[in-house]
Amino acid sequence: MIVVSNDFKNIMQKIHKDKYTISRTEIHARRRENENTFDTQATITLQKDEEKLVIQTTEPDCFLYIAQLRKIIKTDGDILLAPVTNPEQYNNDILFLIDQDKKKLESARKDLISKRFVFSYNPIKLVDVLLESRAKTGKLDRVKYSPLLEDYFHILALILSQSEDLLRMHRRLEKKFSIQALLHAMGWMYAGFSLRTKNPIKNYRYFKTCLSFDSDILFEQLSSQGQITEDVLFKTLSNGQKLNYKRDIPQLMDIYTRCLEPLRPLINLLRIGLELRSGVPSPEKQRSLGQNIAVLKADKNYGSLFKCLDEQIRHGDAHSSTFIKGDVVEIRNGLTRKSKVIRTFKGIELANIILEMKQQFFPALMIATVLNDYALLDRLLVSPEYKILLVTIGNGRAKENT
Repeated sequence: MIVVSNDFKNIMQKIHKDKYTISRTEIHARRRENENTFDTQATITLQKDEEKLVIQTTEPDCFLYIAQLRKIIKTDGDILLAPVTNPEQYNNDILFLIDQDKKKLESARKDLISKRFVFSYNPIKLVDVLLESRAKTGKLDRVKYSPLLEDYFHILALILSQSEDLLRMHRRLEKKFSIQALLHAMGWMYAGFSLRTKNPIKNYRYFKTCLSFDSDILFEQLSSQGQITEDVLFKTLSNGQKLNYKRDIPQLMDIYTRCLEPLRPLINLLRIGLELRSGVPSPEKQRSLGQNIAVLKADKNYGSLFKCLDEQIRHGDAHSSTFIKGDVVEIRNGLTRKSKVIRTFKGIELANIILEMKQQFFPALMIATVLNDYALLDRLLVSPEYKILLVTIGNGRAKENT
């Protein structure tokens, strides 16, 4: 018959019934004077919210329990100590993920280049599915998610390669469109997602919860919109060409709307990043376009860079409430006799705003958003937290006898 100590029963009671978690363990050994034997004592620190409970014990079953503990991570990034189902497998998986000399990563990179390794699934989508799953341990499907561990270095090599390609494209477009200042400002704002916590899993998950769009579909749409508007724009505004306001302004306002509409979720995302950098711990996930524009323009450091953002230009185009009188463009708040003029522009002023939107803000925000997406993913993949999550899959908290 197995005799369970009262200390062990107390620890199990606190963990399983009272919902404490183990935050720290220590084992102390002191040699007895004039003897070759040692006095040993274990200390287990339990925590629930801000409350800490320290238990000291000399019971053998408590020592055995501590020896089985491993650091595991839930899909929401929370870290805890718990006995795992298979400690030996846990240790082997940790060793597999160690690559101090980068030989495993380099070998994976060569495999991708030579086509010796070809993904049969979308690794980024699978990462997202894992991190969007309900926070739990020991119940994640090892068959479903095991490729994230088994193919770890190939996934890392792929993402780092794509990040390098993106940075090269970023440098080319930065020079082509002269958008250095905008990219610097947007990069500073988007860094709010990376700095929100010290846990890359939590940061990545939070960023994804702020998205109201599918990244792949959105960026495909953005590229398509860019191609649709480019020819019309350059024919109309090439080298300061004189405008025919009656003919050209409606076309230009349509271009502005084509640019602004698909950018709306990105503008919302950028506003969240700015508020995070400004010290707002939990910004609203969704605000209206007008509210987002107001927040960006009000920033004391970078607000002037967003002068091409004007909801009224979009409003005038969408509601056909634009009137052209000579070289002046009026935008009204409706078409009734009681409608009022809410904005006026000189024709050339409006044309320059639209040109700035198309040639600077549009490409800058698209590039900055993709860069931030990959920056968060890069930090996630190389983080200790993510690696421990991988070894937790299918080997999480073991069932314990209480």
